[in-house]
Amino acid sequence: MVHGRGENGTTWAEVAADLAADHRVYALDLRGHGLSDRRPGGYGFDAFRDELGGFLKALGLTGATVVAHSMGAAAAYLLARDEPGLVGRLVLEEPPVFFPLDPPRPAAERPEGPSASTGRSSRPPTPS
Repeated sequence: MVHGRGENGTTWAEVAADLAADHRVYALDLRGHGLSDRRPGGYGFDAFRDELGGFLKALGLTGATVVAHSMGAAAAYLLARDEPGLVGRLVLEEPPVFFPLDPPRPAAERPEGPSASTGRSSRPPTPS
């Protein structure tokens, strides 16, 4: 079980306890979360993917059922894509979107006039 950003393995405590009746359950803390160390280097999805893969390999788990939320879901998805032998089943809760829309949208333009939050114009005044 893989937590989301700002969470840790204890997020899954209640679900893990229920699943443990019939399954071997692990809920890890990804780098910089929970009881894990803060490490130098990246904290991107690829780093979390590599950590999750290393965790499964270290335990000799192949074809694992991986349940993951948010940031953890992104790491789990990437791991399943890149090393499909490690992941047998994949359950993703609220994964982020990775790919651009098809067709891509142009950059949003700010409307003219006062901003709803400040009442001030969102653009600098034009010289006359």
